[in-house]
Amino acid sequence: MNVIPEGFDALDPLSRKLWLITDMEMNRLRDDLLTLADCVIDLNHLVFDLKEGKA
Repeated sequence: MNVIPEGFDALDPLSRKLWLITDMEMNRLRDDLLTLADCVIDLNHLVFDLKEGKA
């Protein structure tokens, strides 16, 4: 389990739950950004192929 950062009380159940939700949302955001980056890379390759007349 991740270390709970300053500002979250490790002994308070609500604080632990809020930290878990925050951590899950950050992981989801990271995954979405990686997916977006993959799409941008694929689009860049497609544009390059179109410019080169390969597509």
